[in-house]
Amino acid sequence: MKFAEQMLAALEQENLPEAQKYFKQTLQDGTDEEQYWLAEQLMQLGFLEEAEDLYELLLAKYKDEGELLVRAAEVAIEKDDIEGAMAYLEQVNAQDEAYPESLLVLADLYQMQGLFEVTEAKLQQAKSLLPNEAVIDFALGEFYLSTARFASAVQSYQAVLDAGVTEIAGSQIFERIAESLASSGSFEEAIRYYEMAIVEQEDVNTLFGLGLTSFQAKDYTKAISALERLKEHDPGFTTLYTYLAKSYEENGEQEKALEALVDGLKQDEFNKELFLEAGKLAWKNDRVADAEHYFRQAIALDPEFIEAILEVNKILLKKG
Repeated sequence: MKFAEQMLAALEQENLPEAQKYFKQTLQDGTDEEQYWLAEQLMQLGFLEEAEDLYELLLAKYKDEGELLVRAAEVAIEKDDIEGAMAYLEQVNAQDEAYPESLLVLADLYQMQGLFEVTEAKLQQAKSLLPNEAVIDFALGEFYLSTARFASAVQSYQAVLDAGVTEIAGSQIFERIAESLASSGSFEEAIRYYEMAIVEQEDVNTLFGLGLTSFQAKDYTKAISALERLKEHDPGFTTLYTYLAKSYEENGEQEKALEALVDGLKQDEFNKELFLEAGKLAWKNDRVADAEHYFRQAIALDPEFIEAILEVNKILLKKG
């Protein structure tokens, strides 16, 4: 790994001429293992041309090696060379160990092109070859979720859980099931999975999912709890404030509702929707001057904000 490691060290020091020198030495004198390792490192760093050169060099020696063909296809995809990627993947032999992986990459390519039937066919073909592979079930779940086939998504994600896997590529499977259930309107069941996801790892997206789904299920106390925790984690997550305010309002806590919107405006003073919601809430509570102020602030941000303009008109009519 001598030349490859020296190249990476030179890149760390931003010494490009030195890095280029060691790259050429790796091409000329490096072992197959060294060239393959460096290609992987360079791809992760975004040096696609150099990674491609290394994979092409290796493919000249091992033209039928499926793993090399898949890696070369991934580089082509990063370079937006879809035809080149297809050409690599179509060379992978069906008997090769990398064939199921090539089907997953092909499925991604077909989905990018909107060919959803072919995408599903490739994923199902991969599953038929490796019926107990969690990564394939996860890929199916992602496909079904993206195409709004929520029951199928839940089934595929559940297969991942059944394999004893709760996270793949940084994605929590409990959270994915919860999102699928919530999208299909099964709010109560979705809440249960969101809560399991939070036990695994409490992050802002899962907390927001729990808060929003609890609001949709009319469990305002639980919504408030989740959204307040989210605010502690990331007060700049401005989407939370509207639902937090509405949850407080539905819970009969009008002052806290308005406070939530004011807190949101402290984080994002250019959010016309928050000004609008604050105005509506103040108007409902007969705080006419405050309502007019918030509506006019929204209009100042967007002079063509019709909804805010109509609200100001109501106030002006009331004032005569």
